[in-house]
Amino acid sequence: MTGEFSWAAIENVPRHTPILIVGPTASGKSALALECADRFGGTIINADALQVFENWRVLSARPDVSDEARAK
Repeated sequence: MTGEFSWAAIENVPRHTPILIVGPTASGKSALALECADRFGGTIINADALQVFENWRVLSARPDVSDEARAK
């Protein structure tokens, strides 16, 4: 994962508070979401308009199947 990020920014957020991750394509949003899910538990809700259809994998930069399996 590239870019500037500090875990201190979210370590004290109550566990049931949603974390919104936004940014341009290929900026590491999915990698960060997976890391948050690994660290804190929780569910990833993907709201990308091109990823709401399960079988349309080619339309957007989507994590591979093994990465998706890491999160609920």
